[in-house]
Amino acid sequence: MEPAGTAMPTEVPPTWNRCGTNAPMWMNGQLPTLADGEVSRQACAYWEDNTCNWQATIQVRACDAGYFVYKLPATPNCNMVYCGASPVDPCSDYIVLNEAWRNVQQVNDGNEDRCDDGFGGEWYRFMEPAGTVMTTEVPPSWNRCGTDAPMWLNGQLPTLADGEVSYQACAYYEGDTCAWSATRHVRVRACRAGYFVFKLSDTSTCNLVYCGASVGE
Repeated sequence: MEPAGTAMPTEVPPTWNRCGTNAPMWMNGQLPTLADGEVSRQACAYWEDNTCNWQATIQVRACDAGYFVYKLPATPNCNMVYCGASPVDPCSDYIVLNEAWRNVQQVNDGNEDRCDDGFGGEWYRFMEPAGTVMTTEVPPSWNRCGTDAPMWLNGQLPTLADGEVSYQACAYYEGDTCAWSATRHVRVRACRAGYFVFKLSDTSTCNLVYCGASVGE
């Protein structure tokens, strides 16, 4: 509960010396839904350059009133603390991507090769003229979206019932429609207002751009 936060964080803390200790512990996995019941998750201790230096198995349950409860064992070592956080609703706290050149229908003119290497795992919403979603089909050619290697979502957009899901992101370059895919994954959530939000990390190299499309294109 506040001021500690309302849930155990499901993302790596910004630095290792957080939560009043040397090795803050975070939950490596998604929060469960009511339908999931009690689930097991891995808790990781972030120490120096290792985000999961020590591990513990915890139990988590979603409650009818909208909060979560945790069964927490003793930490694997000292000094470690189970961290708290106040989860952000990505459907109301996102960054807008609305550049015209980002649309999958835009051919790269070669004057400026753009790259999304500055992205940092924030939540984004595609809006016109960039499109309304990240494209889920292979772009018509590899030199689209204002760059050399446009990135597309290899999967179907989720429903509200699906919650937050993870998909592979593929970069289309020359003859390979799924280059640089191994380390690039995108998290996607459908929002009640009818749009989608996407959690996008930095691209593994340049020049790569996350492509947008208008639904129906």
